[in-house]
Formats: sequence, C-alpha cells, structure tokens
Amino acid sequence: MIENSTDTLTEGIEYLRGNDSTYNPNKDEYRYTLDFILKSIDKFDLIEAENKIVKMMIFDALIGNSDRHQENWGFITLYQNKFEELEKKINTEKYYIKRIIPKFQKGLIKIIHQLRKIEEVNENGINKTTLKNQSTFASSKFSLIYDSGCCLGRELEDQKIINMTFDNQMLKAYASKGLSEIRFVNGKKPKHFDVLLIIQEKYPQLFKSIQDRITINFNQEKLDFLIQNIDSQLPENLKSLKLPDIRKKFIIKLISLRVEKIVSI
Repeated sequence: MIENSTDTLTEGIEYLRGNDSTYNPNKDEYRYTLDFILKSIDKFDLIEAENKIVKMMIFDALIGNSDRHQENWGFITLYQNKFEELEKKINTEKYYIKRIIPKFQKGLIKIIHQLRKIEEVNENGINKTTLKNQSTFASSKFSLIYDSGCCLGRELEDQKIINMTFDNQMLKAYASKGLSEIRFVNGKKPKHFDVLLIIQEKYPQLFKSIQDRITINFNQEKLDFLIQNIDSQLPENLKSLKLPDIRKKFIIKLISLRVEKIVSI
C-alpha cells in the first residue's frame, strides 16, 4: 500500500480516537457507525473519502466480509509528494537555497520517523495534534482495501461447503446471514443485504453507478476462470495447500449469488 519509506499509513482507529478520545473499540463496539467514521475523518479534512468508504462497505457486502474493524482501513499520507513539490520549488530559486533542501528534507524525515516512534509507544493512539499537523502538511488518500480475509465461507468446515454447494436454499440462507462490522445506528451489526438497502437510500447515485459497473463488467466465465486458477501458480512443494475443487465451486456460486443480489436491488 505504501510505495516508499517516507509515506505513512494511519489506521482508522486513530481518526476515531482523534475525534473522541473516550472511544474504546473493545467496550464501545456499538458506536462504530458510518456516521461516527465520517464525522471523525471530517475533523481532519478527509471527508472527500466518504464515497470510497461507502464503496468499501458495498465491496464487503459483495464478498461477505464481516471484519472491517477500525484497523482494517486507513489513509496514506503522501509525504514523498510533498518533498518532491518542495524540491521543485526550491530548484527555481537561487543556488544557496538549493543547498538547504537536502538538509531540510533529512530533518523532516527524522521528525516523521520520530512521530512514528511516538505512535508505537502511545497506548492512547496518535496525538490529535499530530494527526491534524499530518493532514495539514501533506495530502492524504484513502488507502487501498486490505485485510479482507474474513469472507467467502473461510470459517466453514468441508461438509458444510459440500452441503451448501448443492443446496441453493442453504446457500441463500447462509448469504443472507452475513453481518457488516460497520453500523448505521448504535447497536447490533446490520446484515450485509440490509446495508445495501440503506446505502441505496442514502447514496442513490453512487449505488446506481456501482450496479451499472457490475452489470457491465461482471462475466460468469471470467469469474469461473479466476477462481479455478487462483492457485495454479503455486510451487510444487505447496501444491497440498491448493483450494479443494468443491470449495472453489462454492466460492463461485456464493459470489454469483451476491452479485445477483446487488444488481437486483
């Protein structure tokens, strides 16, 4: 997610705590709502990422991911871009100023590394002032989605996989029970398919664009090929770790079912 040693990834929990220092994810799970997330990132001038967070929730509904907690999304602060921008400006100035930039950049990198050390030892998370300075000094972008492994029936034993693969009613029942970690109101986790209905109501244009995108791009043959060959390049000594054919068939049917559900809303 980070292309160089200068940029930094800040996880969502830091922004939530930066907004409300009393927030404890272990005790206040019920408070983990989309509204709380948006208010928190808005406090640090990152609200332009709202649509990407909503898209992330739709993606989780598509794969059935139930573990999008506060440390499974974040923002990348683009320090490297800022350094390059400063260097470009300096290069248009007089020679004696050009000689300053390497020292300035090295000093700034030291400060960043020092802040990271503080982050590692600070039990209460990153200091609110540090987050504000971070977002003020350099631009940030919503990170690529990561750690989405709690999905696609990974918790199911083999016999369950076999049963659901050949029983469409069982498969539909399983898919309908999937829960979203991110809530819309304080309380219990909502079902993924209920999340989709709420997103459609709150973000109609965005949701329609996702539906259209899926309709245009989804191809059953390509999905089959992708899943069937996802482990085809494993080295010989790891062949025993390949996904069983029945599990691949289950994943294909489950994704197809979820795609159908999203498009039909």
